[in-house]
Amino acid sequence: WTSHGDLALPEEITKRFENKTMAVVGYEVDQVYQTPDGEVPVPITSAYNHHYMAWLMSPYAKLLKRHAHGDRRPHGCGSVGGEFWDAVAPSSAPT
Repeated sequence: WTSHGDLALPEEITKRFENKTMAVVGYEVDQVYQTPDGEVPVPITSAYNHHYMAWLMSPYAKLLKRHAHGDRRPHGCGSVGGEFWDAVAPSSAPT
């Protein structure tokens, strides 16, 4: 498993929901094998992966890595290395 880094939403979506709340009710991904002849679709039966993480944040929010100890591990996060990511908005962010 590896991070894909930051993937931006399309600009028209970003502008439409700027300083608003957006409900995301699902998303889709397409996994492919990279071959010398190009991309080949991966059958979903071969690619099942329930380990994922997606963060949609305002430009005011920041991700902080926090230490998860004892019973403070939210949703089982932090089980590897005892850390988890937390989205935090500064007090100066609009509400």
